[in-house]
Amino acid sequence: MDSSETKRIKLIPSPKDKKYSYKTRTMKVLHVQSADKNCDLPLHVTLDSGENGIIPMYRDQLSLLFPKYFGSMFNKNSSFKEAHHEKGTLFKVHLPNVAKLENVRILISSALTEELRINQENAADLFKTASYWQAETICNAI
Repeated sequence: MDSSETKRIKLIPSPKDKKYSYKTRTMKVLHVQSADKNCDLPLHVTLDSGENGIIPMYRDQLSLLFPKYFGSMFNKNSSFKEAHHEKGTLFKVHLPNVAKLENVRILISSALTEELRINQENAADLFKTASYWQAETICNAI
């Protein structure tokens, strides 16, 4: 991604209700839940293939779903700089060796619903993402 693409992505908090609107010309927005207008952590996922997109999430929810990775990172007492990440601003995550962004969305959605659907097309990406985010239970299921 070049710097001109980054400038096109804007998150504008409404002072009234802290809703965030996503304006992007170059990235798709992948939803994992219907009530994501108030999400405070727009997850900007990039892949080695160059595919990228935004998955609107809640910081606390992501920390609960993947506690060893996001929970540790966002813990206020941790030494990670991400612990002080400003709510509503893009949080960039690069997932190496993952082929399709849709499979990242499926993994997060599955963690929310506790129902994982695995097939030949998504198994490798689900495993690689779960491994990267240190989700041992999901890795064992795959």
